[in-house]
Amino acid sequence: MRKLVILSIILFTFVSVDAQLFKYGIRGGINSSQLKLTDMVEVKAADGTVTSTMYFKPTKAFGFHFGAFSQIAVAGFFFQPELLFVTSGDKVEVEVDGKKQTANQRDWRFDIPLMVGWKFGPARLGIGPVASFNLHKKDELNDIINETTKTESTNFTTNKAVWGLQVGGGLNVLGKLAFDIKWQYGLTKFGESVTIGNNKYDFSQDRKNQLIISVGYFF
Repeated sequence: MRKLVILSIILFTFVSVDAQLFKYGIRGGINSSQLKLTDMVEVKAADGTVTSTMYFKPTKAFGFHFGAFSQIAVAGFFFQPELLFVTSGDKVEVEVDGKKQTANQRDWRFDIPLMVGWKFGPARLGIGPVASFNLHKKDELNDIINETTKTESTNFTTNKAVWGLQVGGGLNVLGKLAFDIKWQYGLTKFGESVTIGNNKYDFSQDRKNQLIISVGYFF
């Protein structure tokens, strides 16, 4: 009987410690992003004559994310890997010869961030890389350029996978909830160029900088 009690205490202690060291669950939230674009593109004819000038002004837009995450806490440090489905949007004002139009951009992707940092009781501060894999893109900007330049050959060259860096903090509440706020910086370009007619332009669509707010639930 005494051996059974001792074994039960050891097992309970192990499970409790393990639960403190490793947790997993689901999470979701919102993200605000703004695409960085070249300010101006001169549209040229085949002989090099400038036919029109296009101005681009991106503004912030919102998206959402959801997926799975885990936390591993060891000696005051924590590791937080995540697997998230993300949709983000951007609005780009396009001005051509005094006429303004608004393009609504949206993309769908998988993000895999890994936060590493310090844990102070229920609070956390961390930094880490994030890999993004693009799945699909809605591109009204491409449609506007096609319509404006009267050509169907416009083509954005985009990268299938890009890297970013996240910094931020969080708070665990009641052992069941995890609140996080993070800022994400782009480390690699979202795209390389745009082709309008027979002309190719450096049109650096930098990786989107994002503000990310999320809440997670531990099982």
